[in-house]
Amino acid sequence: MHIIIPPYKPDAGRGFGDDIFNRKIFAKSLTNLIKRTNDPLVISLNGPWGEGKTTFVKAWQKDLDDQNIPNLYIDAFASDYVNDAFMVVAGAITDYIKENAPPEKTDAFLDKAKHVGAHLLSVGTKIAIKAASAGLLDSEDFKLADKAVEDAGSELATGAESYIRNRLNNHKKDLDSITNFKSYLSSIPNLLNLKSGHSLTIIIDELDRCRPSFAVEMLEKIKHLFSVHNVTFILVINKTQLQESIRFTYGPNIDAHIYLQKFLTFETEIPRRGRDQKGVVKTYCEYLANAHEFQENDVLIGLFAAIGEHFSLTLRQLEKVFSNYALLSASIGEPRENDIGVYVGLCVLKISHPEIFEKLKTIDISYGEFYRSLKYQGEHELIYAHELTFTIKWIGLLLMNDDDLATIDQGSMEIHMQSRLRARDRQKFLKTAISNLTMFELK
Repeated sequence: MHIIIPPYKPDAGRGFGDDIFNRKIFAKSLTNLIKRTNDPLVISLNGPWGEGKTTFVKAWQKDLDDQNIPNLYIDAFASDYVNDAFMVVAGAITDYIKENAPPEKTDAFLDKAKHVGAHLLSVGTKIAIKAASAGLLDSEDFKLADKAVEDAGSELATGAESYIRNRLNNHKKDLDSITNFKSYLSSIPNLLNLKSGHSLTIIIDELDRCRPSFAVEMLEKIKHLFSVHNVTFILVINKTQLQESIRFTYGPNIDAHIYLQKFLTFETEIPRRGRDQKGVVKTYCEYLANAHEFQENDVLIGLFAAIGEHFSLTLRQLEKVFSNYALLSASIGEPRENDIGVYVGLCVLKISHPEIFEKLKTIDISYGEFYRSLKYQGEHELIYAHELTFTIKWIGLLLMNDDDLATIDQGSMEIHMQSRLRARDRQKFLKTAISNLTMFELK
């Protein structure tokens, strides 16, 4: 048995390999879009954290390579310690050109990028971009400039004023620098050793995990400086979280959805479907159970899939749930058949509902509150009714007192097994199960 296993990744060098999530079809549609146009596209690939977006784009890159489509990957979160998002993107492009074009092409790009970068490295970055790319300053920009001067104090005010005056006086030079930079950027696919005729695809991942100000700056720099013909951006994001970054940066009253639309050409979602018409949760539970080498796979898969679907667990959460169960099995041995459902339910609650799990430790929650907190309405009309009975409902029964238990239909199997226990014995069993699970506090 393996306690910890690496998350699922496609086979090295084979793109999607076994493709247990059926995502190669979606990748093909993305590739076809890129191959059919050289328009300046910014496409968002949205999905919750832990749904395998990074794994998907890494596999997709292999497909792009196989079809001679130039591409590069940027981990924005790994670079958000840098103060200037322009330098992060320009630096990644520079590295790519070094590897895939003659040396003189790299020097030409560096020459144009450094002029743009020099204009942007200052307190007036936002104003400089607008002045150079739009050709004018509006009233809001002057308000920003006034505030910058006011906040800087008298000692810095002269410098700020001097900077703004200099930028306005050199407006034509700034505009020419950015125009030349964007023109050269658009020509890069034709300058590469591999002349495929396809746009350069730039994948920017983990943008929603960055500092809010950096994430927003990255969006704005892409829009104003990098969005050109022959370049396609794929922004791999958790849209909900990125919109929170926008609100944090510009205030709670901004319409973050509308603001984000300014930067996106198209939006798409990471597919959530498994193999052979199964749900992605059931598919991944099968993969994890086999990878951990669990015994009684079918029973465990059914229970984990039921409660995983019920709580809409992400793939990353499923990995942690299975690791908790593996640690439990390694420390106390495989749970008895009648107890498996309780341990499966507790493993899931520890990851999905830690606040409820903490209350269960001290039995500081009634069975009614337990059900309400989980929004569990019983087994009616649920696909996994039987499995949920042996996880969620089973734990709830352990919380009941003897009087409450006496009112339950004694014909049900789960009650028959537990009715022979006194309330204190049921609670003792629950505390022991939780103690076994938290012995090493794997989270």
